[in-house]
Amino acid sequence: MTEVSEQSVVDLALRACEGGGDAQVQATVEISRSRYARLGAGVVLHRGDIQQSRVILRAVVGGAEGIAYTNDLTRDGLARTRDGAITAARTVPKDPNHPGLPSPEEAGEPVPVDSWDEATAAGDFHGETRALQEALEAARSQGAKLSGIVEQRGRARAVVNSLGLVRSTRSTYARARLIATCGEGSGHGGALVGKSADMDLRTLGERAGRVAAAAQAPVDLEPGRYDVLLEPEAVIELLDWFSMIGFGAHALSEGTSFLAGNRGVSVTGERVNLYDPGPEAELLPVPFDSEGVARRRVDFVVNGVGGEVVHDRITAQRAGCASTGHWRTSDVFPVPGPGSESIVFGAGTDQGSLLQELGNGLHVHRFHYVNGFLDPKKARMTGLTRDGLFQVRGGELGSAVKDMRFTEDFLEAFQRIDGLGDRLYSVAGFWGGLEGACAAPRILLRDLTFSGRCSPD
Repeated sequence: MTEVSEQSVVDLALRACEGGGDAQVQATVEISRSRYARLGAGVVLHRGDIQQSRVILRAVVGGAEGIAYTNDLTRDGLARTRDGAITAARTVPKDPNHPGLPSPEEAGEPVPVDSWDEATAAGDFHGETRALQEALEAARSQGAKLSGIVEQRGRARAVVNSLGLVRSTRSTYARARLIATCGEGSGHGGALVGKSADMDLRTLGERAGRVAAAAQAPVDLEPGRYDVLLEPEAVIELLDWFSMIGFGAHALSEGTSFLAGNRGVSVTGERVNLYDPGPEAELLPVPFDSEGVARRRVDFVVNGVGGEVVHDRITAQRAGCASTGHWRTSDVFPVPGPGSESIVFGAGTDQGSLLQELGNGLHVHRFHYVNGFLDPKKARMTGLTRDGLFQVRGGELGSAVKDMRFTEDFLEAFQRIDGLGDRLYSVAGFWGGLEGACAAPRILLRDLTFSGRCSPD
């Protein structure tokens, strides 16, 4: 088992870059070790300790680049993958404007960050066992059974290239995604934190169980426009899609981004501030991207006004600007061009639950099956509610409601924000690989369009 340390990933990356000949070669190496527990039907089903590794070999030859992936950390395995990337680069069309790999000077100096917690990386089997049992019991006390996953992870990452660039960092995080069931009702308790000591599984289990118990006998509501209170989990699901359709230079250049032609122009409500904090993030700060370029903060929307998008070196070369440190590639879910997995919806000043301010409407805990490709220029999205949808009357929670489908232009909808919580919350999103963390407050939104029911009848 390879040690999860900055030195170990740097050594592997240096080895992977050897023998590239006339090609520019980049190695991005990530090694992580996680301890996890899977829960089901109110019991701990399985616990494990697993090490994962991922190596990206990138080669640039005469303005053409090739990429190959491996988790074989042997010298022969790294060499085969490097040679595969070089072969790919020699067979694809050349781009005469390709900037090549960055030198240390071109990559800039990253802001130093410290997001490592030794206790999270080392683990505490007995303490974690106690916390899991407390979560199960908290849900059980509400008459509910808990399922889901809890994980603590330590991760080291290095980027090395044949031009002398050597970068490394390490981080830890803990995440939980708990689903409680009680009859027909379900509830969710989720969190993403930088260290396991900040993870309160008992509270998450109690919350999930309480929502599930209250949601046992949901009623049908007619589709229509409803005032809603969105919990951060629902907002973060939307942020993942905002990132995918609007905040990258590729979407901007193709004209599909809602920011295209709108820099300095009002695009949504003045309460809206959306940004990637980069190395300034309180949770999982990102000092540099996967090609080693220093990351910086990027403001996408400021007080409702369109701002910047994220760039890597290739899109920055085409646009005549500097990279923001957002190069990415994936062998799992490829998305063209640079992107961000660290979107923050800026907090407001409203305290408390915001139910009183809502008055009459719906309390939405989560969304899922969101599709943000309906009309990216308007951020038009559709999706379903999940794990707790409730009527609110006179500022008080009422009966549970059967899940409903929403369809909405969120740029326009965010002009109707009537309350913005003063605290940010984070959960692990569905799409992200945790290269940073999304965060959002509660949002009180007027007249959200629900376009259909989800009940089978």
